[in-house]
Amino acid sequence: VNHSQRSSETPLKTWIISKEDGEVIAAHCNCMAGLSESCTHVGAVLFSIEAGVRMRDSASCTSEQCKWLMPSHVKKIPAAPVAD
Repeated sequence: VNHSQRSSETPLKTWIISKEDGEVIAAHCNCMAGLSESCTHVGAVLFSIEAGVRMRDSASCTSEQCKWLMPSHVKKIPAAPVAD
């Protein structure tokens, strides 16, 4: 994890031990606040993991019809093969 204020310093070493259901057993960071196992760097790693899992479980943009190019007045255009 990178420092939020001193970006030129060596990144911090943060680790987490958790169960498969997500329960955190232990966490540590080598920053000064991390000695109490409750710094924001640990929280950032947990947030990043949760965001990654949620993105992995969601549908990708290529799994759906193109929504971002439709004009605002068009509500729905049925999909059809190119040959039609």
